[in-house]
Amino acid sequence: MWRADNDTMRKYVELLGEYRQQIASFCFKHTRNADEAGELLCEVAEAIRRSIGTLRATVPWHRYRWLQQVMRHALADRRRRNRLHEVSLYMARNVPADDEADMEHKELVAALLEHLSDDERGLIQATMEGYTTDELAERHGVTRNVIHQRYRRIVMKLRTIYKQYYE
Repeated sequence: MWRADNDTMRKYVELLGEYRQQIASFCFKHTRNADEAGELLCEVAEAIRRSIGTLRATVPWHRYRWLQQVMRHALADRRRRNRLHEVSLYMARNVPADDEADMEHKELVAALLEHLSDDERGLIQATMEGYTTDELAERHGVTRNVIHQRYRRIVMKLRTIYKQYYE
């Protein structure tokens, strides 16, 4: 359960009230439908709650820039999880042997993942398990930018391997 002092809670409630329309617009702009927008809205609110302690700005313009950054990070985390969602489905579920297309896809994903180092597979697995970038950064003792860079390198590596061997 989240425990916050009165000042932190006040900042959080004020920020959500003050920028309610901008947050909702951001979520609807970056999703396909109302259900996804609602999910993103919850994720953005959670990201704001986690980050509210870093808000030092008192000028509205600076507060809004801080909010935009938090919303962009929440959206990036969501997109990263969505990109890996398909991989996690094929790794987590049992595919019937008679479904050739699914088996071929599952084999392709497994073959691609074999090209990764243990650290890279660990990062992919942790992402599929739902760890956020902040949690991964804390877990590995690095900044969130380092986690984003590692993830981008892995994605680029997988794309290159796919083009070389499987196209």
